[in-house]
Amino acid sequence: MKRGKHILTLLTAAVTLPLCAAIEFAQGVLCKETVGGIEWSFVAGDNRAVVGSSQILVSAINPATEGHVVVPSTLGGYPVVGIDPYAFSGCEKLTSVTIPNGVTNIGTYAWRQCYALEHVSLPKTVHSCGTAVFQSCVSLKECVLPDEVTTIGRDLFWGCTSITNIHFPASVTFIGWMTCYQCESLQSVDLPPNIVEIDGSALSVALPPTVRESFRPDGTGI
Repeated sequence: MKRGKHILTLLTAAVTLPLCAAIEFAQGVLCKETVGGIEWSFVAGDNRAVVGSSQILVSAINPATEGHVVVPSTLGGYPVVGIDPYAFSGCEKLTSVTIPNGVTNIGTYAWRQCYALEHVSLPKTVHSCGTAVFQSCVSLKECVLPDEVTTIGRDLFWGCTSITNIHFPASVTFIGWMTCYQCESLQSVDLPPNIVEIDGSALSVALPPTVRESFRPDGTGI
């Protein structure tokens, strides 16, 4: 009985949220809302919204969605502040995505295996990108990381075979394991002046002498 009352209280407090399911997470309640003809799944709580739900592997949108997608700046009346892990993973027909100002975190595998994805526009409010965010995005040609990004997870561009240039902002001091692994078309990498360490096999380029190279236990490196 207490559990039922607790969920009822949450849903009553979120009366502005459309189609909120009685699925409670630590972060909030799973909800759906249609914006611009696209039905969005998101978790709402603490006066904010995060698209997708890694708790039960719910995609942010229908995986069959095609073309360009603009992530709403608000959902359920709450500001969108994050892209949850796996939010767009496997959306094979997406070609480009625009993320609104206010989003601070891009979760692990957010666009993994989005094979048609060519461009992602990240706002200046983003400061963290998780592991393998763009893994196997074989059509990705460019991705501008904002100057405010300070954390980049491992395998960020793993298997992005079409990307030719990657620019890391000045705020980045560490580049993780396999960041650009199998980026077969990569011609240049712009390293920030403050970079101090690149994890093993992150890049296939010559490093300046001021950069420390680290290795995995198996002895592999760049």
